[in-house]
Amino acid sequence: FNIMRTGTQADFVERMQKAVQGLPAGEWIVGGFWGAYDEWAFGSVGEQEREPFTPDMARVEVITRDHPVFIRKFDNSAYAINRKTLEILGLDPSHPELPGVTFDRDEAGNVTGILHGDRAKIGRLFNAIIPPLSRERRLRQSKHALGLIAQAGVTNVSDMSDWEQLDIFRELYAREALTTRVHFRPQLDDWPKLKAMGANIGSGDAWIRLGAVKGHIDGIMGTSSARFFEPYDSNPDLRGRWRRLVTDEDGKFVEGKFLQYMLDADAAGLQLSVHAIGDEANYLLLNYLEELQAQNGLKPRRFRLVHA
Repeated sequence: FNIMRTGTQADFVERMQKAVQGLPAGEWIVGGFWGAYDEWAFGSVGEQEREPFTPDMARVEVITRDHPVFIRKFDNSAYAINRKTLEILGLDPSHPELPGVTFDRDEAGNVTGILHGDRAKIGRLFNAIIPPLSRERRLRQSKHALGLIAQAGVTNVSDMSDWEQLDIFRELYAREALTTRVHFRPQLDDWPKLKAMGANIGSGDAWIRLGAVKGHIDGIMGTSSARFFEPYDSNPDLRGRWRRLVTDEDGKFVEGKFLQYMLDADAAGLQLSVHAIGDEANYLLLNYLEELQAQNGLKPRRFRLVHA
């Protein structure tokens, strides 16, 4: 369930209605990622602001009465659940209480379904009760996505999903049901698995290509999480944030951690593609590229800097 671009309650309700269509009762609705583009109106170049969006869960209670919901904000600073999920957790829907978790209430004192708190704790709590998507459901989702891609006339995509998705692409290919060529790029820290498969730049065939990895240094502009040297005008205490492969478990920057991933993947003959948006993130990456060439030597890497 994807509401990254959603900025209105009407659009949220419409997307939720589509999400539950044909979904067996009891299946979870997960994902969300709202707020990714809250900083500006969609389609603007920064001069038009928009009101920050938070899903109104009361509007979808009837729609989702047969489906537990657990969706999250793009930066994991908030989560949204419905009454069905509260019941599964064994909590009083009118007065839910969990240590370290805050449940928002409206002006009338009613629970809104929005919660905040310790991200690690919330993650562990829901990971323990949400079953992984079934293979059948993932196949249905993949076929649906491929259909939309074909309607748009797109013939080749890059995919940065998990390893099961690669298996699904291979299954669809074997059934002659893969209608789009796929360049599969797992996460940078998964480079050992690609190496064990014997993959390097250009591996695979005409339909499913391997040999590249994707790493993230900072966040995005839409949530003011792209990393800059100077603070954002809208928040003098904020310069953006580093991503997981650049930090320790507490989110603190670790010099050289990302560089080591780059050195190892590059030495294994894999193509590097790196997400860096803010000027400090790009400064760091350019320094790492210089060090990469100094340590591993010059070669035709076909390096990809994503976004800048």
